[in-house]
Amino acid sequence: MAAYASLKYRIAITIFVLQGVMMGLTLWHVLGGLDESVADQLAAQEQVTLDLLRGQSVQALVTEEFTELQPVLESLQQDRHIVRAMLLDSRGRVVAASNPGDLGRPLAELKAAPGNYLRQQEVGRANWRLGSLALEFSRAALVEASTAARNQGILIAGVSMLVIAVVGIGIGWLLTRRLDRLRVAAQKLASGDLSVRVGLDGHDEIATLGQTFDRMAERIASDQERLQRANVELEQRVEERTAELRHSLEELERTQGYLVQTEKLAALGSLVAGISHEINTPLGIGVTATSFLHEKALDIEAQLQAGTIKRSDLSAFIDTTLESTGMALTQLNRAADLIRSFKMVAVDQTSAKRREFALRETVEEILATLRHLVKSREIEVELALGEDLRMDSYPGPLGQVLTNLFNNALLHAFDEMQRGRIRIEARAPDAQSIELRFEDDGKGIPADSLGKIFDPFFTTRFGQGGSGLGLNIVHNLVTGVLGGRIRVQSHPGQGTTFIITLPRTAPPARQE
Repeated sequence: MAAYASLKYRIAITIFVLQGVMMGLTLWHVLGGLDESVADQLAAQEQVTLDLLRGQSVQALVTEEFTELQPVLESLQQDRHIVRAMLLDSRGRVVAASNPGDLGRPLAELKAAPGNYLRQQEVGRANWRLGSLALEFSRAALVEASTAARNQGILIAGVSMLVIAVVGIGIGWLLTRRLDRLRVAAQKLASGDLSVRVGLDGHDEIATLGQTFDRMAERIASDQERLQRANVELEQRVEERTAELRHSLEELERTQGYLVQTEKLAALGSLVAGISHEINTPLGIGVTATSFLHEKALDIEAQLQAGTIKRSDLSAFIDTTLESTGMALTQLNRAADLIRSFKMVAVDQTSAKRREFALRETVEEILATLRHLVKSREIEVELALGEDLRMDSYPGPLGQVLTNLFNNALLHAFDEMQRGRIRIEARAPDAQSIELRFEDDGKGIPADSLGKIFDPFFTTRFGQGGSGLGLNIVHNLVTGVLGGRIRVQSHPGQGTTFIITLPRTAPPARQE
């Protein structure tokens, strides 16, 4: 099929088709008028025959001697077109005929045979009518002549089209022979053979095209060689730059890990400071109660040694002892609860152990270590968590998330003396997940910063307590070890809401 799609065959077929159409139109035009043309030629021949007979017929009619004319009329039957010839006198009777049986008969009785026709022409001198000539002609001759002429025209047309087809193929071959060389060279060049050349000589268009192709191939080969050298140099530069970037990335990861660890230690230090602050109150009350009881015990001892003790003094001492020890016991229990919460939170945050826990209890333990941060500020903390929300997850990373969000709200959402509210809410949208919402009614986040708050080292309070890692750690913990997702909603002046969706059962820890 590819050979028949070549240019030379297209040229030959185009010439053949166009010439065929032209030849067909010519044949249609010529053959359409062929019958009429043949008829006109036969009519002219008939008229010539009549004209030739007229002179002899006039002499025969005048002399009434028809002996010499009779052989002439008989000889006309040798012409296949002439069936019979007759000479009639002025009365319309046959006086000479090619067929002797017609002699003496009137013309009215001599009808032309089917398929033939009769032509009659008067014979006379000046206005003197002597008689007439009648010739019967055969239509078969007309049909044979038309058929022969048509067949001859078709034969000529067929031979002409064959000759034109051969000439067209030859012209196509002559035109495309060098184009084939150009095509083959182009295919080789396209397949990667940059050494191919056409090598056409001459000054015509095809030769010029081949010479241009050769120059183009030389330029491509030269450019390819330069490109290969440039690629080698580029690969070397890329390898060097990649090594530098890999080293920088390793340094950055180490630095980031150090900063993250520092952030965690800072949070743990804040936790220690908060617990210390919270424990001071119950311990101080306990110390005061025991000191007071100690003084009363010394007084009773002195009275006992002096022998002046009374029953009422002993009863009052017992009441004081019960009151003081009760107060001390209550405060020591409170301190023990704080220490237990601190121990649980500290162990969770430092070990990141997985365990099953009640969400409300864990959040309350975490907030117990953070309340000292808002004691001196008019910021209210609200909890809205169901008692039945339980998780099999990592309370340490969860505590780190809440701690960072709490610190972030205190640092960014509220000014130093601003009143505000922080609300932590949790619900179960389905049996497999828990949605945790951390809301504040502070200043909100500007729109141009909203999409960057989880980026590492992004902060709007750099040098003022912001490290740029708090929310980045939150994002990494939520989407990493906790297996959840986090998003934020905020408008300037309308507060900020962090929405954290966590699975009730955390995914298995990844092996580092």
